[in-house]
Amino acid sequence: MSCLKILYTICIILILTIACKKETFYTGKDAKLTFSMDTVMFDTVFTSIGSATQRLKVYNNYDKTIKITSIYMGEAEHSLFILNINGINTNNVTDIEIDPKDSITIFIQFFMKPSGNNQALLIKDSLIFELNQNKQKVLFEAFGQDVHLIKDQTLQTQNWIADKPYLIFGNVLVDSLATLTIDKGVKLFFHRNANLKVKGTLIAKGDYQNPITLGGDRLEELYRNIEGQWGGIQLLPGSKNNILEWLIIKNGISGIQVGDYNESSMVNLNLSNTIIQNMSYNCLLAICAQITANNCVFANADVYTCSLLDGGDYNFYQCTFADYSKSNSALCITDIDSKNQRTYSTVHSKFQNCIIYGNDDDELILNFSKFYANEPFFLNCLLKSIKYTKDSTQFTNCLWNKLPVFKNDKDPTNFELDSLSVARKNGDYNCGLKYPFDLKMNNRVLNKQPDIGAYEYVQKTTFGIN
Repeated sequence: MSCLKILYTICIILILTIACKKETFYTGKDAKLTFSMDTVMFDTVFTSIGSATQRLKVYNNYDKTIKITSIYMGEAEHSLFILNINGINTNNVTDIEIDPKDSITIFIQFFMKPSGNNQALLIKDSLIFELNQNKQKVLFEAFGQDVHLIKDQTLQTQNWIADKPYLIFGNVLVDSLATLTIDKGVKLFFHRNANLKVKGTLIAKGDYQNPITLGGDRLEELYRNIEGQWGGIQLLPGSKNNILEWLIIKNGISGIQVGDYNESSMVNLNLSNTIIQNMSYNCLLAICAQITANNCVFANADVYTCSLLDGGDYNFYQCTFADYSKSNSALCITDIDSKNQRTYSTVHSKFQNCIIYGNDDDELILNFSKFYANEPFFLNCLLKSIKYTKDSTQFTNCLWNKLPVFKNDKDPTNFELDSLSVARKNGDYNCGLKYPFDLKMNNRVLNKQPDIGAYEYVQKTTFGIN
């Protein structure tokens, strides 16, 4: 018999053997599956958008194959959860086999249509598994939240109220001569690369108890401190009389941009009691602008935390500029016209009772076409720099290269002062008197020795017997 015939015969025998072999499954009444989690939970999901995908692993810990009779959602066709079971897009599947010591993967998404309810709604369901006449459940929980959906719109004068969040896609523009007013407590969520652009006027006034918050629309814990999730606020040439109070802006590309490189216009902004942090470009970028700011924190950006370019008028009081990420420096100021087309390129600025600090040797960059000898730039500030010295007339009563000692050095978002901070009691009293309450509404002038920065240290009082 030739080799070819022998090989052919062997193949036939193997095929017949495999075909005749009876598949054996584990059929015990005690059969149980194990899961990677017993409850699949979603953070708040905006209606009409859909959630990120969660993953559930289902394990067969037996030495034999098991056959799951059926997998289905408890709410059946009414379920708001969408499944992909072992590669199949379905919420109901039968006869799923899992090899010994193996597993399958189930992908889960949550999608909810607008409910007409301003409050977040808790949605529950369960995924049911039937195996050898036994039933097991994995619980699903999600919060669904209705939103105002704003997408690529040009806005005329209007008022945004705090009934439900605003979800912004694309570029939303406040038109010339129009005013967008945002009430206290409003929450704005921006999709990837979305921006709020203003040619008219933006008035956003929160308060200590009800700040206005701006951030990305990914609410999972993984994204809590991820920068670059959305664009930012852009106050464009022609914009005027902008007022921002008690805002928290985080995780974007450029928190607030005031002015534009391509057009000469003194955009003005009054900014107070605002935190801008964790940006992939700048927290604050100003181009030949006019800004007055107090009680603000600008913290952690990948380029300059705060850039004041091409001249302008700038006054910062009781502010904290902190660079503890990948930023070049905490503060950069220049009057140099980068486009050689400015009609206004001088710079006037004052920083009083401010902290300018970070990881680098020089957290302060000054680049001027001429020296403004008659104007003190920095009064009663805590500065980190090896380039500049206290001998310069630009600095008065400043502290140099002394650790500010924030309350929680392990928390890159907390810039409250520790009891050992050198910033304590070294601020100018008249400046503190002008802005007597800090970012936590603590009075900074009770002892007539205000602290430097946006936060006043307050000693805790302990009641009772120690």
